[in-house]
Amino acid sequence: MTDRQATQSQLSFTRKLRNASHERDEISQRSLKEKGKSDASALIDKMKNVKILGSDGETPWEEVFATGKQITFLARLQDSDERKDAAKKYLSESRKYSINALSMHEASELIDILAGMKGVGPEIPRVLRRQVSSCNS
Repeated sequence: MTDRQATQSQLSFTRKLRNASHERDEISQRSLKEKGKSDASALIDKMKNVKILGSDGETPWEEVFATGKQITFLARLQDSDERKDAAKKYLSESRKYSINALSMHEASELIDILAGMKGVGPEIPRVLRRQVSSCNS
């Protein structure tokens, strides 16, 4: 018997972890028949222990996903049809379904592309670019 339904925050976090690797998705499918808070927390713990091998073979799982600041900034940058089209093209080429599935590195690349588009939308304040860039330092 479950205690209560899983929270939206728990579901979102498990979705991010599942999207990071096939192994985590398999764990998720086997482990969750009913989604309770305790079950979701246990699943998060199991999934965090699965090592994700980045292209360098050493990338910590915490660095696999874009930061909240990067996601927010990318959403704000998509203020014109041209920037939205550029973001869709980048996501398609990266085989990602949304900006939420981008890695920190990919998010930085897309920010550079969108922020570098001249004559489209408002000027991006340098202070915001520095804040997002500092997330990757």
